[in-house]
Amino acid sequence: MIHRSALTGLLIIVVSAGMAWGQGTKADYQRADGLGRLSSGKVFRTKVTPHWSKDNSRFWYRNDLAEGSRQFVIVDVARGVRAPAFDHAKVAVALARATGKRCSATRLPTEHLVFTEDPGAIRFYALGSG
Repeated sequence: MIHRSALTGLLIIVVSAGMAWGQGTKADYQRADGLGRLSSGKVFRTKVTPHWSKDNSRFWYRNDLAEGSRQFVIVDVARGVRAPAFDHAKVAVALARATGKRCSATRLPTEHLVFTEDPGAIRFYALGSG
C-alpha cells in the first residue's frame, strides 16, 4: 500500500512539474505575437477557399501571391486534376484590347468566376461588369 502511495505521489509531482514548464513567459507570448508580422508578405498559397460548381464536380479558388499577384486555379474533383482556371495571359490581352486599358496577367481585375453549363468554360466578371 505504501509503495502505491509513493508511486501516486511521484506521478503527481512529475505531472505538475510538466504543467508548470508548459506555461510561457511574457517574452514568449510577445515573440509569438510578432510572428505574423515577420511572415507577412513572405508566405503564400496557404489558403484555399473553394467556390463549387452546381454539381460539386469542380471548384475554383484564388492563389494570392507575392506583391499582389494572383492566380485563379480550377480543380476537377472527379479526375483529381488541378490547373490554372484559364490562360491568364490571353485573358489579359483580350481585356486590354476590349477596354483600351493596360492589363496584367498576374493582376487581372476580377474577383469572381462563375461555372457555366459547359464544363470546358468559365465566366468571369471584370472591370465592373456583371
